[in-house]
Amino acid sequence: MKIWIDEREALEYYISDQAVIFDCRGIMDNNTQSLEQFNQQHIQNSIFSFPILTGNNPMSSGRHPLPDLNEFYRFVKIHAQDKMIIAVDNKDSFFGTRFLYLCHLVGLDCYIIDGGYENLDGFSQYFVSETDFSSVNRVVMSDKNIDTDNKNIDTDNKNMYYNKAIFIDIETLLKNDEERILIDARSKERFIGLFEPIDTVAGHIPEAINIPYNDCFEDGYIKDHAALTTLFQVTQDNPVTVYCGSGLSATPLYAALRSLDRDVALYAGSFSEWISFYPDKIETGD
Repeated sequence: MKIWIDEREALEYYISDQAVIFDCRGIMDNNTQSLEQFNQQHIQNSIFSFPILTGNNPMSSGRHPLPDLNEFYRFVKIHAQDKMIIAVDNKDSFFGTRFLYLCHLVGLDCYIIDGGYENLDGFSQYFVSETDFSSVNRVVMSDKNIDTDNKNIDTDNKNMYYNKAIFIDIETLLKNDEERILIDARSKERFIGLFEPIDTVAGHIPEAINIPYNDCFEDGYIKDHAALTTLFQVTQDNPVTVYCGSGLSATPLYAALRSLDRDVALYAGSFSEWISFYPDKIETGD
């Protein structure tokens, strides 16, 4: 599956008005600073998307629960206007891949500009600083109806008809399907329990292996097909479940594995959810 596109291809779609750019850059847990960053500079007519990446959806807990999927679907559809959906993020980041994962969850195609915002050259002539943009709040408050008959939309339930093949909840993880390889995307220090700056318990979910998410990148760009194949060689051809601290930084692994046409799902609640239920079921070390 094609996930990343180079700037040249993205620019062609943008200039010809065949695509909408969704700007996923952000400051972790700070919508105000994220908006300030967007206002300072962004691609003209791009859509500020950072606040819609998380929410309070009960289908996942942990530090960064999923958003209302109906709301996310409508947000993207309203702004995309049936054009190609292209995400941009900072280099080596995971907000763009979170956006892509959410798109896949609700049945939308999406691409990410490889190299990140810092490496944009051709787009620089379209950089602007302005405050007139389409905000998440405007879309949430909109009474515009978008595809209410679409099979993905459940108007009576915030947990819409999502792609269950790429979503793993804590009950499914507890079944410990031996065919699925569990990958922890955090740093090795956090994985082995040597260092834990955020969560109250150190270590990892039993039987997980460690592939830090930034191993997917080289000089700000996604590694090529051969390098990614080597990176994930330890999983062989098994289905894979990825997780991290809260469901954000595991998404580059999800995207990389999807680019290899692998069977991969995200445990969205991730380690922060796991330890709130099973603080005694933790492993440390390699």
